[in-house]
Amino acid sequence: MARVHVPVDVEGQMGALRVSALVDTGAEVSLIPRPLARTVGCWLTNQATVVSGVHGDARRFPVVVARLRFPAVDNVGGRFCFVMSHMADEVIVGMDILAPLGISIDTRTRRLTVRNETWEAFKTVAGVGALFFGGVTLLGAVVGSRKGASRVPKSSLDDVAPRMPTKRMRRAR
Repeated sequence: MARVHVPVDVEGQMGALRVSALVDTGAEVSLIPRPLARTVGCWLTNQATVVSGVHGDARRFPVVVARLRFPAVDNVGGRFCFVMSHMADEVIVGMDILAPLGISIDTRTRRLTVRNETWEAFKTVAGVGALFFGGVTLLGAVVGSRKGASRVPKSSLDDVAPRMPTKRMRRAR
C-alpha cells in the first residue's frame, strides 16, 4: 500500500500548526518531531518510552502531549501522547490515535474514514423501528443534550489521554 499523508492540526500551549502527517497503521505509537513539538509548545510529561524500529533497534524517547485534529474528517481529534523524536522528520500517526478515534484508511481511495459505532448502532435500531424511545434517549446522551449533559459518560478518549496540563508537566524543550 502506498504511503498515506493527510493534513492534521497539531496544537500545544504556544499555538497550532497544520502539517502533513503520515498515517501508519503498522505503528503502535505516534511520533512528533522535536522541532515541531517545541514550536507549538507540546506539554512535556515526566514519562519516556522505548521505541523499537523495523530493524530491531531500540531507543528511549520522551513522551509529550498535544492536541491533534484531522480536518479531512470533520476535525475529529483530541489530546494524545506522542513520542518526541529528534530523528523523525514528520508527524507519524499510529494506532494509539487511530483506534480510539475509529479512524481507518479506505484502501480504494486512500482517504480516512471514521466509524462511529454508537451512531451505527442507533441507525440500525432506528431502521428496524425497535426501541425507538430508548434510541432517542441514547442519542441524547451521545450528543450531550442540555438537560442530561452532566450524566453523559466520559469519553473513551479521556481513558487513553492524560489530563491537560498539570503542574508536573512543562513545555517541551
